[in-house]
Amino acid sequence: MDNEYPLLQFAVDLLDGNEAIQLVATAYPDFDIIEAGTPLIFEEGLSVVTRLKERFSDKLVLADLK
Repeated sequence: MDNEYPLLQFAVDLLDGNEAIQLVATAYPDFDIIEAGTPLIFEEGLSVVTRLKERFSDKLVLADLK
């Protein structure tokens, strides 16, 4: 990833992992970082972070656990 420009972070605070992946897919590839928000992780567990990374392997995935 080229860090010579500002990175765009896409925050996902949905409660359903499948809906979160669908939402991210609609915006792909127009962002650099996927933020799995606290509500999503609390509802789905950390496995949703793994699912996002597997599906969008070219993007950074951030787990926001506050």
